[in-house]
Amino acid sequence: MKSPSFLLLLLFVSITGCPYLVRSQNQNNLPHFVKSEEKTQLIVNGLPFLLLAGEVHNSSSSSLDYMEESVWPELVSLNCNTAIVTVSWELFEPNEGQYDTQLIDGLIFGARKHNLKLVVIWFGTWKNAWSTYVPGWVKQDTKRFPRARTKGGESMGTLSAFSEASCAADARAYAELLRRIREIDAKEQTIILMQVENETGILTTDRDYSPLANAAFGENVPEELTAYLTKNKSTLHPEMKLLWEKTGYQTSGTWTHVFGDHAAEVFMAWHTAAYLEKVAAAGKREYPLPMFANAWLVQFAGQEAGNYPSGGPVSRMHDVWRCAAPSLDAFAPDIYIQDFLGVCDDYSRNNNPLIIPEARRDGVSIANMFYAFGEKDALCFAPFGIESMVAKGALEGDMPWFGQMSQSDGQRFAQCYKILNDMMPILTRYQGTDQMIGFVQGKEESIERDLGRYRIHITFTGSTEIGQVPGGGLVIAESPDDFILVGQQFSFRFQQGKGSAKHVDYLEHTEGVYQNGQWLPGRRLNGDEYYVPLEINPHVRKVRLYSYD
Repeated sequence: MKSPSFLLLLLFVSITGCPYLVRSQNQNNLPHFVKSEEKTQLIVNGLPFLLLAGEVHNSSSSSLDYMEESVWPELVSLNCNTAIVTVSWELFEPNEGQYDTQLIDGLIFGARKHNLKLVVIWFGTWKNAWSTYVPGWVKQDTKRFPRARTKGGESMGTLSAFSEASCAADARAYAELLRRIREIDAKEQTIILMQVENETGILTTDRDYSPLANAAFGENVPEELTAYLTKNKSTLHPEMKLLWEKTGYQTSGTWTHVFGDHAAEVFMAWHTAAYLEKVAAAGKREYPLPMFANAWLVQFAGQEAGNYPSGGPVSRMHDVWRCAAPSLDAFAPDIYIQDFLGVCDDYSRNNNPLIIPEARRDGVSIANMFYAFGEKDALCFAPFGIESMVAKGALEGDMPWFGQMSQSDGQRFAQCYKILNDMMPILTRYQGTDQMIGFVQGKEESIERDLGRYRIHITFTGSTEIGQVPGGGLVIAESPDDFILVGQQFSFRFQQGKGSAKHVDYLEHTEGVYQNGQWLPGRRLNGDEYYVPLEINPHVRKVRLYSYD
């Protein structure tokens, strides 16, 4: 016999629908990460999803009319499946406690209209290490919302990460944004990821020297952090392990005692990450979408913190961020430097999902995307300023390192996104396995890779000169003898792997396309056309091999 309290609960649910239980049930079906030792995948609407994305310019999404006229059509023409857009604190909460939801509503409805998913960037306390997008009522009240200060005591253009009032206000607004997203999007799930803040940290100085920060710097390192580093010592980022090693792996004492010359950056990383943890956690309590923080990268070896944002989630600070901000699901690099491969390696350590929310938008990006998805199991690739990526006259304020594509490069980029979109069920099936490789042309004219029982020789036919199109692609071993090759500007040949003297030849060599994961064959290549390279326009080949003595 059921208890009276249980029967009352059933009566309450039947009358009210119990919104709390409904919310909990819906959350189980929300976009989410699934992690294993081999891979991390983003599940959207029940299936693994790859974000073939474009990030819009910082101010584009502040106008729904501008988005409709200039941005949504460009995203569609480039075959993007996802748009990365910004929502700023100043527009969402123009007056304290008064929230304007028209913009977020319009972005969601606009994306649905154009059959796109969304990643929303929260321009809260930080945008490129400054507080330029906070509301006027925050900017003007420096007593309640104190600024960071330089070593000389000069007030800066960024809120102090040590201000509880600033953090609480940011967290309340962010939670309200997630509440609104839940109200209008929990069923359709247009928004699939949230970026919390943008390129956090502090510039021009190694740390905040405000009175609040100075007091915190004089305290001992939290035991929580040293315990985490000790527990994970064997998997720490090499740079973090080295800087800690120099002090003898100290586990207690002041920041300087434990971390030596890097104390200021570790100190800022801990407190900046703790700030984001409060913001992210507040949002997740309302609507637990996956959330990540992005990083302004260290530009070259030996660059001092403060010349890049000190305390941001650069790779050597990931261990600090993991400890301080467990509500964040990933740390993402904004890649404008030349060492694309090195950054991908660094940001896929320790099963960190590789999300690239900002990348250069020149022709090299076409080759880089194949490497990211094929070799590093990336979940997202997104050139920045997508609406001005193709040469039509750059937007005012564009920086030269963003790059720009010619019309023909833009067409090739759109073709790549179409190919990868149609191959998504194939790509996600082979993520985290040794059956898929990716490559991009660098200094070498050719490379060799083992794939199953064969060795594949890749010879690049592109160019790494500025303005030229480099080679890049990916190869998937569907079975021991069946391979898919995708990309541009390379030729290939197979031979037996080590230990075998057998000859290798083709049973089949076919051009074709994928549509919704299904292979549609085109020309059957044979004879001397076995060796025709994948040329400048990206396409797909399938080959079946056999061996003989």
